[in-house]
Amino acid sequence: MEFEEAAVEKIVRIHLDFIKSRGEKGQSAMTFLATFEKWRQDEPNVLGTLRAEHSVIEALASAMKAEIERMEEES
Repeated sequence: MEFEEAAVEKIVRIHLDFIKSRGEKGQSAMTFLATFEKWRQDEPNVLGTLRAEHSVIEALASAMKAEIERMEEES
């Protein structure tokens, strides 16, 4: 099971909102991934789980880097 690009983008956006609002808005992607792991724990397709989580983490890292660069330019 892999996430669609739109779903990954939504998870990333919600996580960035969570970080920038100091936890007042959005939700941590880590919370989402922990819930996803519990939901998938009985699933025999470990490779699919790894691919799904990797896509989220990779997109999140890229978005966080872009946000850091944007904030550094502003300061």
